[in-house]
Amino acid sequence: MAILKYPQIINLPITEICDSKCIMCNVWKVGKVDQFTAESIKKIFSQSFFKKVIHIGISGGEPTLNEELVQICRTILDIIPKLKSLSITSNGYHLNKHLRILPLIKNACSEKGVFFSINLSLDGYGDMHQKVRRIENAFEKVTSTAKLARDLDIHVQFQCTITPTNVYNIVQVREYALSNNFEIIFRIASYIARLSNYDLTDQIKLNDKQRSFVADFLEAPRTILAAHSLGRRLYYNDLAQRLKRDVKRKAPCSFQSNALYISPNKSIYNCSRSETKLEIENIKRISDSINNKINQNILQKLIEDTCSNCYHDQSGRWHLFRYFTVLKIFIFYYNHLKKIIKIPEIIINSLIPIKGKPSSDFIINKVLIIGCYGGEHVGDAAILGGVILRINKKYNAEKFDILSFRTDRTKCWINNLTFNDISLKVIGINEKIDPNNYDALVLAGGPLMSIPILLSNHIKIIRAFKNNSLPFLIEGIGIGPLTDIFTIRMAKKILNAADIVTIRTNIDLKSSIKFGIKGKKTCDPAFDYLNFVKNTETSPHPTLENLINTEKDLWIINLRPLWIKYSKRNSNLPEIEEKLLDCIASTLFHFRENIRFIFMPMNADQFGFSDLEIAYKLDCKLKLISRDIDFKIWEYEPDIKNCQLLLKNAKLTISMRFHGCVFSLANNIPTIGLDYSTSEKGKVYSLFEDFKLQDQVMNIKAIDSNSMIFMVNKLLKK
Repeated sequence: MAILKYPQIINLPITEICDSKCIMCNVWKVGKVDQFTAESIKKIFSQSFFKKVIHIGISGGEPTLNEELVQICRTILDIIPKLKSLSITSNGYHLNKHLRILPLIKNACSEKGVFFSINLSLDGYGDMHQKVRRIENAFEKVTSTAKLARDLDIHVQFQCTITPTNVYNIVQVREYALSNNFEIIFRIASYIARLSNYDLTDQIKLNDKQRSFVADFLEAPRTILAAHSLGRRLYYNDLAQRLKRDVKRKAPCSFQSNALYISPNKSIYNCSRSETKLEIENIKRISDSINNKINQNILQKLIEDTCSNCYHDQSGRWHLFRYFTVLKIFIFYYNHLKKIIKIPEIIINSLIPIKGKPSSDFIINKVLIIGCYGGEHVGDAAILGGVILRINKKYNAEKFDILSFRTDRTKCWINNLTFNDISLKVIGINEKIDPNNYDALVLAGGPLMSIPILLSNHIKIIRAFKNNSLPFLIEGIGIGPLTDIFTIRMAKKILNAADIVTIRTNIDLKSSIKFGIKGKKTCDPAFDYLNFVKNTETSPHPTLENLINTEKDLWIINLRPLWIKYSKRNSNLPEIEEKLLDCIASTLFHFRENIRFIFMPMNADQFGFSDLEIAYKLDCKLKLISRDIDFKIWEYEPDIKNCQLLLKNAKLTISMRFHGCVFSLANNIPTIGLDYSTSEKGKVYSLFEDFKLQDQVMNIKAIDSNSMIFMVNKLLKK
């Protein structure tokens, strides 16, 4: 196997000196001082071996610390005939230096018809970037350089390296980049030989929950489209699968075939991850020995031992058809296509009757639980915990399998749950299910909504259980919104097939009666679990500990992005959201004295409309009003116990999520609910109505700051 005849891509760190002190890198610690000079570049790259190079990526260390950076760029442009693009990766700290050198490099590239771009490291928004880079005012410095480069008509790409430190800040990094029209890409921190960071491997490694969060983030269309390169988008897809399922890398890599890494000490490596330099007899005649047997063995060993487990974002050429799958039009219409393909199956499942005799005497040990699992958040984890407690108490069931369409997500949330002598297991939606392995089927918590594919899958599983004369129970559900005749029919079929139905609110009970169902009114199952763990001692997570460590009173804020399924078709959701944010911002400003407002995200991931996105919008609103408002965003996927701990320290909650309200009411916190249904009185209103607290809930369409301020004052005086 030959390494290559002529390389096309060169990774070229021109200095090992760096003035960052990044938490995922030791370059700044080890004290290497090797650098390229323009003369050494000329001696190496004037060889015919480099005549087909089309791209050179200049990096470091910090390349601007090499005083010959401009001369090096000019030399490269002069001696490499087929060069198409040149990039520089920088920490962006030296604005004055960039002001001087960027126009010179850009003009030199323009004269040769070479595309020039600058990659700037942005590992967090605001103080988070400084926390990762450990350089004062790091965020202000790099963003100033980015704006300078853009003003010079130089393409800017932000590059964010994800570690446990900044993992929950990446949504804000993305939003900052997009709102300022910068390209942004993301990579996972990992061991890279040139960074000398082997001893940091454990502390920069993401845990399972963080891996799952990042996988979801990388698959979000907003993240995918923030990267301009189709190859990068495909790499995200591959990386997401690896983070979820720990499978081998499938993404191609140019450094296996047509790329090289040349270090500042003039050593040549297959890539920046490789610790073994290639045996080159004479640096002035690289082609003479680049393909010797020793080097072939080095590459082969690298491919066998390292490449399949490599998280580095070095990539290569994919099969042509794969590029079509990450075009903008495909991303937005592919999910619709998947739904269209499912239509025949949905129709069949809705038409075929569910047969089976009603059951009354249950002996249950092992249960299969179905619902919207895979799309859950901390509130849904509490629902699941409550359902399990109920079934265990009623029937002494001890084994529970949870069916999920994103098993990595559901596994994260069942780790929140604490039981004695109860076994929990997550199984994938595509796994073959044998009803005979179970004693009962339970539809657990959450609402029956107009989601045809989900309802269809429920019906298919229910039919299989009823055909085997096994009991089907519905525990603690809500009903609606059901927006069309078709999904109303499917929901009715599910309700009629159940042997026992318990309903979580009075409004849901009235809906079930319309379907001819005699359900029993209980409450949301999350209340059961929250009461079960209410007095459990827990230590605050580090992300929470700093937030609650204050002498000020704490108010908890929770908002969620609006969703068309909870709205009238002609609703102007952006306008409603803008009005909502203005109202909340004005209210917080009014009560700002001696209060810390903490935004608690009930749902942080991208699949379920991340609360963090609207949190950042509110933060921007507040900063425009005043810099004196003490508003903190809890950047974390909070677990149940830490949510409870935060609420126990709170004086007031303003919550939009249904389960944000449930958590607050369960902990006896004065609570204002924001009902986000614009088509009818929604589930937040129904929850407060059951508690006879209708005077503490507002619909977002009718919201105004004066009414909210009045409501807060009235509530705090009770």
